[in-house]
Amino acid sequence: MKEDNRRLFFCGDIHGDFREFVWTATQKYKITNSDINILGDFGIGFDGSLPGEYKHVEKRLKENNICIWVLRGNHDDPSFFTDEEKFSYPLLRFMEDHKVYKICDKEIYIIGGANSTDVVWRLEANQKLAAGGKDRKVWWEDEDVVKKYN
Repeated sequence: MKEDNRRLFFCGDIHGDFREFVWTATQKYKITNSDINILGDFGIGFDGSLPGEYKHVEKRLKENNICIWVLRGNHDDPSFFTDEEKFSYPLLRFMEDHKVYKICDKEIYIIGGANSTDVVWRLEANQKLAAGGKDRKVWWEDEDVVKKYN
């Protein structure tokens, strides 16, 4: 993304409403020439719908010169944030923990995750999904903030 006159926005917890989020940013608020950082709980990893969702909004992101950057939240599948090659979209980027990104001439150090207040319900849901033969989760063991010491 070209840095000239770009604006930097931060947003939290869209919980899987990616299409609605992009529509709101571009149509309701008329955001253009911007980098938007979603601060966790993007809602990734629950149902595998991201490729279709991305294709649906990619044109609108291009037209408005917007790039979406996503920090891992406690309701996001951590694997999306460690395999840039597998989960790489031109205008949607999943940021890896403990890495510095330069966005709009600012250096941003990423530490994702958080504790879930709903962990008991989510663990029970994982057990039900596994018992039903589903290869999905709604809670991940390493969703808490990961500390890194040098």
